[in-house]
Formats: sequence, structure tokens, C-alpha cells
Amino acid sequence: AKRDLWKDVVTEEKALERIQEMGEAGALEGYHGPLRQLVKIDLKYQRAAQTSADNWINAVVVDDVKTAIECVEGLKKNKLGMTRFIPLKDINPPEPLKDLKASGVEGYLPKLIRCDETYEQALYLVWGDTYVASDRKTAIDLAKKGYRTVTLAGDLFEPEGGLVGGHWRRPPDFSKLIPTEESIDDLSTTIKSLRKSLSSKMTDLRKSGGNLRKFTGFIDDFNKNIDGIDAQILETQESIKRLERGITTIDESIGKHSEERDRELALASTLLERKDRTLEEIEKAKKEIATLKALSPSDISGLEVTRNTIEREIADLREQKAQLQSETQVQSGLIEKVLEMRTSDTKDQIARWREDIKSLERERVETQKQLEAEEKAVEELQKALDSVVSEVEATSRILETHRGSVRRLEQQIERLDRRQVALDRRNMELNLDVEKHRLQAQQRFEELARLGFGDMTSTEEIDLTKIEYMLQRIRREKSSLGAINQLAIEHYESVVVNYKYLSVRINGLEEERASILKFIDEVEQEKTEHFMTAFNEVCENFSALFAKITGGGDGRLELQKPESPFSGGVDLYVQFPGKPMRLVSGTSGGERSVSAISYLLAIQRFLKAPFYLFDEIDAHLDDLNTARLADVLKETALDAQFLMVSLKDVMVHNADKIYGVFAQNGRSKVLALPMKVEVAV
Repeated sequence: AKRDLWKDVVTEEKALERIQEMGEAGALEGYHGPLRQLVKIDLKYQRAAQTSADNWINAVVVDDVKTAIECVEGLKKNKLGMTRFIPLKDINPPEPLKDLKASGVEGYLPKLIRCDETYEQALYLVWGDTYVASDRKTAIDLAKKGYRTVTLAGDLFEPEGGLVGGHWRRPPDFSKLIPTEESIDDLSTTIKSLRKSLSSKMTDLRKSGGNLRKFTGFIDDFNKNIDGIDAQILETQESIKRLERGITTIDESIGKHSEERDRELALASTLLERKDRTLEEIEKAKKEIATLKALSPSDISGLEVTRNTIEREIADLREQKAQLQSETQVQSGLIEKVLEMRTSDTKDQIARWREDIKSLERERVETQKQLEAEEKAVEELQKALDSVVSEVEATSRILETHRGSVRRLEQQIERLDRRQVALDRRNMELNLDVEKHRLQAQQRFEELARLGFGDMTSTEEIDLTKIEYMLQRIRREKSSLGAINQLAIEHYESVVVNYKYLSVRINGLEEERASILKFIDEVEQEKTEHFMTAFNEVCENFSALFAKITGGGDGRLELQKPESPFSGGVDLYVQFPGKPMRLVSGTSGGERSVSAISYLLAIQRFLKAPFYLFDEIDAHLDDLNTARLADVLKETALDAQFLMVSLKDVMVHNADKIYGVFAQNGRSKVLALPMKVEVAV
């Protein structure tokens, strides 16, 4: 049923497609093609042209009626449906109408469509009685005057009173959405062959079930054997790698031993040089020993320096000896290992090396004997030096003991001096206290004398403890009273006068504060009124611009806190045609671009400027929205100049003047295209 429905829907599409295939293949003489492929319509006028053509835009253009009839017969014979034909030589188009120069009239529609001169008669046949109006009001007025008029939005007004309108959209290409009968037959044949193949495979599978299990067991055993062989192969590969690494190591060892042999020869020559230097040093040491023996006890400090130098030299000689011994032992072991690994071809060379080593060993033994002899001589000298040093140390200890006694005496003297200073300070403080108490007692006696108690009484029968207790209580009461202002009475009058002055001043300040607050409220109210006036005007501009750019959409601005506009933000709500109202943050990228452009233009209509510079604000817009934006800019350009960078053909085509910028030989070139000029017909 669905297939039949699709057949009914696309009969005309199939007929047109069949005619087009025959014409492109050269089977039809006088075939030119569908009219829609032979003309070029600007995006601005596509809706108007599509609506007013009444599907004649899909008509096939041929030379004459004969060719058209051949096509019709072919369609009938193959039952492919119907389509329209325009025979260029046999049509009688209406006479061209004059251009109307009126507000809101875009022009005579055939003049707004570009094509080759050959197809001008077809243009006048389809659109020869139609004008294009920019708005609905102008279209209605022209229709009342007897002119067939279509608006840019696609609403068609017939002079007889008929009207075609609504939501315009491009006609769908049903031929691409509906599967052809051939593809359905091919799919059915493929499914049948797959079913046959599947049934045969299932039969073979049932017959070979037992064999499959045996074969599976055999495969499992075979896989296990393969796994074992793989493991052995891996082990063998690892063994080969280890052997290769061993061979590499042996080769490296041979090279190292050769280098070490060269170093041994160099070391032997170095040892001979050291031997000569050691003999010279021994001779020097003997001379120094003789010199030291001739020294007097007064040269002890010089001997100590010499002793330290000799000790360092002895330590260096011992380290050199130990190093020579260890190096000799290591080199001997390495040479022996190398000799064992060498082949028979290198035995003679190894023997020569051994002889060299033996000679070196003999030289080393002789050098060691000489060193031992020198060490004995040094030990004897060391003993003599130790005896001298011990005497010097004994003298130094006695001197240090005396110095320690002197330091202790100095410390005791310093402590006694500090103690004496402290005692003197304390004595002075006590003297000051005595003098202070004496003066206080004298003042008390004088006060008692003024009070009439000048005669001193005996205190033998008075309980001083009770009196002391009463004094303490009186002192506490006195301290609880705090400081008493003796001039309070005198200050009272000035304080009263100052209080009255301040009261009057406070009342004046309160009145000033009230007036300032009132002024602030007036300013805030005026600011809010100005803001709301501007906001409402921007809202109206935004709604109008958004409706124009989107082709009937709705957009508005709402304050987040209307009761306090300056404490909240502004929400932008948009409703594109056929979609619900929502915040702009929940729309797509292109819809956000349209909303942002509308909002910016709304603000700029409120804050007008002599010119505006836009940089690719139509980058994310489709051709339809770009055309609407161009219309809005052209309308706004009556009050200001717009400079715009754009890569869209629709925007460029609507510009009054165009400048092209391109790169040539590494430099920017600017090309100015001529301005549009209206040509009277």
C-alpha cells in the first residue's frame, strides 16, 4: 500500500526524470532541459518566483510542439506519469508589462530573473503578468488595480481576487526519498537468495555435526601442540639471544683487555718514572734527615711543619703502593682470564705478555724492597721526630695548664666585679627607698599637724593590726570611687551650652539628610524612568527586527527583577517560526547568531550613529536569513551608512557598492565594483 501511495505522489517527478535522462542521452532532438535549470533567480526573489510559477518552473523546454508530443507519447507508452512542456517556437506569451515606479514595488518579475535570450519567451509565458512587491499592503493595492502580484514572502494575489499564501518551503524531492521499484525487486531477489543459501548451510551443518566435534577435538590437540612448539621456539630464541649477548660480551672483553694491556705497558713506564722520582725523594729525605739531626731544639716549630709534610708524603707513597699492588693484582687476574679465552693463534703473544708481566713484577718487587728500605729509614726518622714532639708536647701541656689557671682567675675577678656592681646598685636603691619613706613620713606628720593631731601619742596600747585592717578597707573604698574630677562643677555650664548647640546642629543635619535622601530618590526614579523608556524602545526594536529577520518570529526582552531593574539582568526570549518560545541560551548556534544580530541592531537603532562597521555578522546564517538581514540593513541604511565584511553572495548582491580584497604577489589588492544603476525600460 505504501509503495502504491509513493507511486501516486511521484508520478510527475518520475516523468520529468525520464524526459531528462532521454534528453541528456541525446534521444530527443530539440531538448533544452527543465526551466528551473535554464534560469538564475536571486535568493531574494526565489519564494516569489516559485509561488507565482504554479509549478511551471519545472516545465521541460523544447524547440517545438512536435518534440513535446513525442515526449508525451513516450510517457504514455511507459506509463510514467505527466509533466509540462514549453515549446519555444510555438508559444504566444503575453505582451511585456511596463515597470511600475512606486513605493514597495520591487519590479517586474521577468526583469528580475536572469537567463539566455533564447528563453526570454518562456519567462514571459510563465511570469509575464506578475509584479513583485516588498510587502503585503503594496501587493493588495496592485491586485486591486488589475495586476497579478506576489510578495517576497511568497504570498500571491490574483487580480480577480484569488489569494495563495501560507508558510513557504522548498518543494521536496520525493524521488530521493522513495525507493524505486527496481531497487525493491533487487532487494527481494537478494533476500530470497540469502534464504536459500542459509537453508543449505543449515542442512550441511546438521550433517557434519559429528565430524565437526571430532575435528574440533583434533584442532584443540593440534593447537596445544602448536602452543608447545611456540613455547620451545621462544625458549630457543631466548637462548640464541643470550648466546649472542655472550658473544658480544666476549668481544667487548677482548677489546677491553687489549686496552688494558696497553694501559699496563703505560703503567709500567709510569712505575719506572715513579721509581726514579722515589729514589730522588729518598735522597732528598736522607739529606733532610741529616739536616734535621743537626738542628737545635729551638727549631721545633720548623720540624713540626717538616714532620707533617713527611707524614703526608709517606701516606701518599703508601697509597700509591697499595694502588700499584691492587692494580697489579687485578691486571694479573684479568690477563690470566684473557689468556685462557684466547685461541692458539694468540698464545705466543700471551707468552710475551707474561714475560713482560714477570719483568714488571720483578721491577715491582725491587721497587717494593726499595720502598721497604725507605720506610725503615722513615720509621727511624719518625722515632726521632716523635721523641722531639713528645718533649714539645710536654712543654705545651705545662704552658696550657698555666694559661687555664690564668683564665679561671680572670673569670673569678669578672664575677666579683659584676657582684660588686649589683651590690652598689642595690645599696643606691635602698638609700632612695629610705629617703622616700622619710619624706612620706614627714608629709604625713605635717598633714596630721594641720588636722590638729600634731602631738604624738604613744602606740603601746593601740592595736596596730586592727588599724592596719581599717586602713586597707579605706584604701579599697577610695580606689573603688575612682578619680574625682575637682573641676566638674565649673565644666558643667560649658557642657550644657555645648549640648544645646550640638542638639540644634543634629536637627539641622537630620533635615539636610532627609532632603538629600529625597533628592536621591528623585534621581533614582528619574534614572529608572529613563532606563525603562530606553528598554521599552529597545524591546520594540528587537521584536520588529527579529520578526523581519526570521520571517514572522517573536522575540522579546524581559527584566529578571522588574521591581528593581538595576539589581538583576535581562533575559532574551525568542520564538522562531514553528518552534516554542525559549531562552536564547537554549537555542542552536545559528539561532543564537540571528538573536544576537537582532539585539545589536535594536540597540544601534536606539543609539544611532552616522556609520556602522560589521565584520562577517552573517557567517553563521543560512541564505534565507542572510537575505532577510540584508533587507533590514538596506532599510536601516536610509538613516546611516553600513560598512560590512561578508563572504555571502546574497549579502554582496544586495550591497549598494562592493569592494573586493584579494592577495596578489604577497600584497593585498582592492578592487571596486561599479555601483548599481537602475535602467529605465
